[in-house]
Amino acid sequence: MTYHLRRLRLHGMIERISTSDRYRLTDLGPRTAWLFTRTYSRILRPGIGTILPEVSASTRPLRRSFDQLDRAVKSWIEEGKIGSLKLDSFTSSCQLQDLTSSAYGNRIGTRPTRSWNGPPGFAETMGIVRSVVLGIVYIGSSLGGADFRSTRGAADCRQATRGFFFLIMLICSVVGARPQFVKLAVICRALAGRHASESWDHKIVHTGQHYDPALSDIFFEELAIPQPDHHLEVGSGSHGPQTGAMLERLEPVLVKEKPDCVLLYGDTNSTLAGALVAAKLGLTSAHVESGLRSYRRAMPEEINRVVADHVCDLLLCPTALAINNLRSEGLERRAVLTGDVMYDASIAYRERAEKRGGRLAEAWKAGEFALATVHRAENTDNVDCLRDIVRALDRISRTDVPVVWPVHPRTKKRLSEIGLSAESVRMIAPVSYLDMLLLESRARFILTDSGGVQKEAYFFQVPCITLRDETEWQETLANGCNVLTGACEEKILAAADDVTSAGPWTAVYGDGNAGNAILDAVQNRVAG
Repeated sequence: MTYHLRRLRLHGMIERISTSDRYRLTDLGPRTAWLFTRTYSRILRPGIGTILPEVSASTRPLRRSFDQLDRAVKSWIEEGKIGSLKLDSFTSSCQLQDLTSSAYGNRIGTRPTRSWNGPPGFAETMGIVRSVVLGIVYIGSSLGGADFRSTRGAADCRQATRGFFFLIMLICSVVGARPQFVKLAVICRALAGRHASESWDHKIVHTGQHYDPALSDIFFEELAIPQPDHHLEVGSGSHGPQTGAMLERLEPVLVKEKPDCVLLYGDTNSTLAGALVAAKLGLTSAHVESGLRSYRRAMPEEINRVVADHVCDLLLCPTALAINNLRSEGLERRAVLTGDVMYDASIAYRERAEKRGGRLAEAWKAGEFALATVHRAENTDNVDCLRDIVRALDRISRTDVPVVWPVHPRTKKRLSEIGLSAESVRMIAPVSYLDMLLLESRARFILTDSGGVQKEAYFFQVPCITLRDETEWQETLANGCNVLTGACEEKILAAADDVTSAGPWTAVYGDGNAGNAILDAVQNRVAG
């Protein structure tokens, strides 16, 4: 029975004390504590009053004790506190311990607690409550055909029993690269805003695909993303070894956590690894930014997103065009239109970026510079492509408008290896997400091979020149808002001369509420 409850992730543990039939319930999380108190107040107390009215009067002290506990735990949940509940059937005692301050890093000597001793009958009632909860667990598992020895079975049982009580829905986000951290921040914000009656538990797995502090740690700090629960520390490498290491290290994490849903983002190797592991383990998975297609299979990201869409159970699409792409592949039934999480992020963080100001804000005024980013392997690994791009940037910076270029570590390494430089271009270190939003929104125009930067340029109504021959964000091409030039120097220069003809921009990426739409879709999929 201990095994089953722990498989249910009820944030607690039942210890068997020697050979006694009594159990000590210890260190229960807020929602699990409420599960037990609700069991008493909703099932046992009405039953006692109806079946044995003469006994009901004698249980008033016991009822008051549970009511007191129930109110305390409810308040605890609504206030978003972190802590533990200890219930000891031997001493008939309760202790509610608030660990919120400690959990957020504020080391304090005294932690607020509420303690009381239960009246006669407390220990016996706790035993009954425990039996009822376990009975519901067994019924749920039987109805769902769940096998607790399997990863899938534990999740099935949570789904079967969720309608009875406030059981926890566990989602596990797998991320590893800069754009995924931004998308993750939107989901974290949406989870924080959910009503207290909704039971969510969110685990974050960082594969370590981007391990440089400028591409990883700073995003967690700036966007107030909780620190990862698991860090796989895979690091860089070619596609095969890197993806293989992710598969090997991610599987035991998901076997241990047994989430209701594995949430995947974008089109990186982390996305691919998460989709494959979840599918092999029989876990429900959902793909954020599903349905994007560049129709260029030589592009690694295209392979990743296609495979993820075909193995994931829930496809969360940012635009109507993405839905149409999935329809053409026979995947429409799994697709849900949610809007774009990156649009949510741009709305939420742009104003903060402007208010924060800083060195970049002082150095680069609106409309007085162009912004460049180059990191795709198709451009950095091809000497001819990289040389043409650098020449174009250098010429634009000398003859038209200064170019600011935050240089990706991979690009910096390649430039050094082949001896390329752009003397007139302002090459700077990678910048944080907020600084990037600041530069994007202020730029006269943007030159990039990044899918995310293309979109952000569109959000801010800044003309974009995409240094690729195709784009997965087809909507941005309307009205010349985004122009495809590839790595051709002449095309890049011609597009730069014509940026004033771009526009108008239309609203195609949702209403800024994609985070909540994604959580609703996940909840409906898991519950259904």
